[in-house]
Amino acid sequence: MSSFLDPRGRGWIGAGCAFFVMRRRVCFFVALMAALAARAGDAPGGRVITLEQAYDIALETDQSIRIAYQQIRQANLLTWSALTRLGPSLTGNAGYDANQTHGGGLILRDESSNVGVNFSQPLMDFSVFPAYRYGKLAATAARLQRQYTIRQVLYGVAGAYYQVLTQEGIVAVDQKTVDLAAQQMDVAQKRLDVGEVTRTDVLNAQVTLENARVALIQAKNTLLLNRDTLGNILNLGGDSGFQVVTPPDYPTTIPDFAKLLAIGYRNREDLKVAALVVQEDIAKKGEVVAEYAPRIVGGAGDDYTNARGLYGPQTQVWDANVSVSMPFLTGGQREIDLRTAREQVIEDELSRDEVAKQVEGDVRGAWLNARSLQDTLVSSKVAVEAAQKSYQDLVNQYQAGTSASVDVLVALVALNTAENNLAMQVNEYQVALRNLEAAAGVFQEQRVQRTQIK
Repeated sequence: MSSFLDPRGRGWIGAGCAFFVMRRRVCFFVALMAALAARAGDAPGGRVITLEQAYDIALETDQSIRIAYQQIRQANLLTWSALTRLGPSLTGNAGYDANQTHGGGLILRDESSNVGVNFSQPLMDFSVFPAYRYGKLAATAARLQRQYTIRQVLYGVAGAYYQVLTQEGIVAVDQKTVDLAAQQMDVAQKRLDVGEVTRTDVLNAQVTLENARVALIQAKNTLLLNRDTLGNILNLGGDSGFQVVTPPDYPTTIPDFAKLLAIGYRNREDLKVAALVVQEDIAKKGEVVAEYAPRIVGGAGDDYTNARGLYGPQTQVWDANVSVSMPFLTGGQREIDLRTAREQVIEDELSRDEVAKQVEGDVRGAWLNARSLQDTLVSSKVAVEAAQKSYQDLVNQYQAGTSASVDVLVALVALNTAENNLAMQVNEYQVALRNLEAAAGVFQEQRVQRTQIK
């Protein structure tokens, strides 16, 4: 309890009040808080949304998942785009020309019209193969990116859902603190009325009560904000009147770090995508190299010309050919493109290594956080039990006249702190267990696999 000591000797009550202010870190105008609290204090009467239902709603409505799906459709077109390089082309043309010449008293008029069709068929284009490979890699990467997006969205839903649950617990604890502070004030007033204590006891109790009310108002408003956040994630259109229920506890087994990291390296889609990007760069470089190779195209054409009017001389010319083009010199741009492609490979290899480091950091952070919360939960539960017994003993002693009011109020602040910490840690631990799976790339695996695009 050393955090409640006042180094300037002004007593325990001032330190207790300062604790409430520091813990909330936010000061609102009293009128605004009262208005918002009235709204937040209304008991939600809407539908009950379980965490599993919230997952399903997010899968159906989340924009980032839908965007990832559109990116898959776009990536699927890249392979077809590559194949079009070997596709035939048929071009038609038509023209009409008329001219009139004046000279030497003569007027000469010429007319001609022509109609033609040309067919072209690429026979060999070495750039098709790396372009097709690039398209396949891009499509695979898009699918993996969508899976990664789904996991991130679902984990975000879980975090927001538990934020609401946590804040509901804090509101309940702060409401209890207000009730207990009011009871203490009543006891102090009764003892003052019979002359057993001084007015200071009542005033100190009133200060603690009003600070507890401020904390309750802020907690209710934070709950309203958390509800709005979850509602926005689920695209509920501003509806925050839903109810949430505590999900079943997650399995509490925390695997070894090395095992968890190996799972992360094997399953994290963002790491797989980073590796595919390197292969895409190599395919792009192959396209540049293919520009050094010859290109063979077969063609055929037929042109019909009618000169000097409808009954003038008529000609028809058709031809078939096979051409080979071999670029020897392109002004250096081809070489620059090849060098750029090589540098891009190196850059994305480094980016892939950075993602691997990020995976390790995510797994280590999630693992340590889960272990820390697992260990501290035991102490937090013991602290709540001790704070409850201490507070009740001091209340009884104060009513019997054997303890001071300031001791009761300090115990009440300590009880509020212990219960709030426990309310937060219980839910944080559930989120941390889910974070272990998110960091390892296996969170909500069944849902992710059910939503794969074939």
